[in-house]
Amino acid sequence: MSLTFSPKLYDITFSIDGNGGISPTQQSIKYNQSVSFTITPDEHYEVNTVNGCQGNLSGNTYTINGTDGHCEVSLSFKEKYYQVTTAILGEGSLSITETELKNSQMIDITVSPEVHHEISNINGCQGVLNGDLYVLSEVTEDCQITADFTPKLYSVSTSVIGDGTISPDASQLTHQDNQTFSMLAGNLQQVASVTGCSGIQDGNNYTVSNVDSDCEISVEFEAVPAVNESYESVSVTELTLPLKLQNVNHIEGLIEDITALDKPDRFNFNDISFRKSDNIWYVKNNTPIPINALPVQLGSNKAFTLVKLSETLPEYSEAEVDFPSLMTESIIYAHQYRLFNPTITIGPNNVEELCTDKEKTCYSLPNIEERKLAEITAINIYNLANTKSYANAMLTFFENRCNYDNAKCGNYNNPQLPYGVYNLLKFAAEGHRLTLKIMRNQYSAEGMGGGSGANLSAYINTSGGWASIWQSYINENHRHWKNGGQYYNIWYHEIAHAVGMSHASGMTYGFADYFAKNYMPGITEQQTRTSRGTLKYPELVMDANLNDEKALNVSFANLGNNDISEVKIKIITACKWTFNTEYFPSKDNTGLTLSYDTPPKCPLFIRASTETSDNVATLKIAKTELSTSPRYKVGSNIFTVLSVSVLEPNDNGWAIRRSCELPGSNLATKSQYQELWDHLSDNNKLGELSVKVFLSRDEPLGYRIWKLTFDDDAMKSGHYWMTHKLGNDKALVCVSSAE
Repeated sequence: MSLTFSPKLYDITFSIDGNGGISPTQQSIKYNQSVSFTITPDEHYEVNTVNGCQGNLSGNTYTINGTDGHCEVSLSFKEKYYQVTTAILGEGSLSITETELKNSQMIDITVSPEVHHEISNINGCQGVLNGDLYVLSEVTEDCQITADFTPKLYSVSTSVIGDGTISPDASQLTHQDNQTFSMLAGNLQQVASVTGCSGIQDGNNYTVSNVDSDCEISVEFEAVPAVNESYESVSVTELTLPLKLQNVNHIEGLIEDITALDKPDRFNFNDISFRKSDNIWYVKNNTPIPINALPVQLGSNKAFTLVKLSETLPEYSEAEVDFPSLMTESIIYAHQYRLFNPTITIGPNNVEELCTDKEKTCYSLPNIEERKLAEITAINIYNLANTKSYANAMLTFFENRCNYDNAKCGNYNNPQLPYGVYNLLKFAAEGHRLTLKIMRNQYSAEGMGGGSGANLSAYINTSGGWASIWQSYINENHRHWKNGGQYYNIWYHEIAHAVGMSHASGMTYGFADYFAKNYMPGITEQQTRTSRGTLKYPELVMDANLNDEKALNVSFANLGNNDISEVKIKIITACKWTFNTEYFPSKDNTGLTLSYDTPPKCPLFIRASTETSDNVATLKIAKTELSTSPRYKVGSNIFTVLSVSVLEPNDNGWAIRRSCELPGSNLATKSQYQELWDHLSDNNKLGELSVKVFLSRDEPLGYRIWKLTFDDDAMKSGHYWMTHKLGNDKALVCVSSAE
């Protein structure tokens, strides 16, 4: 008999509580047999407890290393907890009540930005942002919530009323930001008001800071109100204008074929002209000053420009000039050095034919060498007479002198026209015939001179005089010429005599000394005082046009390279005048308007200067230019019917001839009146005349002129005594060439 024994098998059973399982689910093992079971919790669960059958748990494996009997493994599961952490970026916080959460657990986390901040991004733990709550409802693993807080952006919008802009027109700002908005007003506009966003205005800037909500900046623009000033019965007025000026274009003039001209016996400083022949331009310099550049006005609109010549055009010469970039039919020299503008006689220079008696003092015109020095003298006086420093020096000198002793100022007594201004206008006024001579043979004095005074009520003077210097002094080797002081003192003293100024005037003994020995050496170098130099001109030039019957518009142009934002204006007339000024107190201001009921009885001087240049521009305007007068082109002439407002009713037959005061203009003769009547009749324009009775220049008999009546069917004529007055019922016609 044989017996076979086998190991006894013991059953292992399981008791499971909760969400999970174990495998295998049944097992029988021998006494000493080892067996492992795999515990599998459901998702989001974990083993809570496991025991029985003397097993050991390692991870999710439960191992039994043999058993001595049937046994049971008890297994329980529990819901798993996940760790929730937070990370904060920026200024804010998260309020979380629990940091260990089950998968089935829902929790609200409060999102709290600091003031003026907002949550820009939040993520993690599969949460959902709902308003200011971050809701967790299904945590599946340990996780981190990251919250990013950023400064809140507020929208700043803008609105504009009127002519202008604001920049930027919209923006987004945080509470910590500040931003400046720039307001740009339209032409002759200004900011009327700007509000919104608690900003602060500083001129045309509006700065916004510490914004705490969306807001709007509202800006309103309005027209800049004009400044109007009234002046009653004055001769001198000063004002400062803001100006907006663009630098004018400069054009190049290519000089070719320079031709020397015969030296004229007399010259004027403004005798510079352009002409066009066979499509070739010519420039003629009939002055003693060489030219490198000069201001001109182009075409019918008289636009300013600066012509820069490719080479110096010498004194008394003419040249072809090519303008590669210019198309115009008219070029006019813009002469605006209008003080010290006499007609200077300086030839002929045939001295050897004169002064043959060596025992007598003789006054003759200069020879060629002396002429050069005399011209240089006149040029330097001319240049300086048109500067701010010269005018200021003269005004200050006579203010001090006349206040101290009025007898040293010729007992002058016109408070409306200061004595310094009076002398400024009178000293070699335009048209004065000034002859420069040399004292020869026998010495009588360092210089001599004499003449008649200028009439400041006349546009072009008919006065005249002469000035001379001892022959030894007008020599390049003489110490007076080299040092300049006494040389210029003598000439200035004698020229003052030549324009009718006595020793009592203070212009001879007095200002002549100051000019030559103090002012001139302080502002010029010896090289300047002993050479011609080249043509000078102001950096700012002006033009004036009638706006209507009683308003004059003055405009400005910048010839230089300096930025000009302000100009000093001086308005002068020797006769008292009542008028108004109008301009805009704005950087966009471009001019000045003078309005009046009646024009001044004397020429009007408008002087303009800038801070960046000593040179002064001067407009000289005749009273006949200050009123709208009908003009008719008849044949080769222009007929100007003078407005009654510029005529003097008390003028007699001799005085009326001075009414046509512009250069080249003369009172019409009877035959010229007939030409005008024929033209008006043929063109049905007789009705345009407000006055139809006129007086002529020519005399049919002694002490009588013509009285012409423009009837509809004919011009009637009759004699008119020259001793009679013009009256208010008659007018005058001036005739000038249309060329």
